[in-house]
Amino acid sequence: MFEADVGELVRNVADATFRGATLDGAHIEGVWLGGADFTGASADGVEVTANPLFLNRFIDVIFGNGWTSTTWSGTVDFDGAACPDGSTGSDSNPCFTVVP
Repeated sequence: MFEADVGELVRNVADATFRGATLDGAHIEGVWLGGADFTGASADGVEVTANPLFLNRFIDVIFGNGWTSTTWSGTVDFDGAACPDGSTGSDSNPCFTVVP
């Protein structure tokens, strides 16, 4: 289990790999993870929120099947992301349901 606030640890990271990582129960807030690879990562119960100063950007990110039981809120950018369902993320096709 990830004990720290991931948003405080990784902000504005490009092309990072989280392959096979265990992110279960993590809170992610205000991160820019352009090109990150989450293939095989477990993200059970992850909560992703945006704050007024830092929006969440998952541009060109590769999400794996482990992201299906996550909660998303605020403004999130999925442009070009590889979604778990095989589609490509965009403003009109977010990878996950995002609650305003």
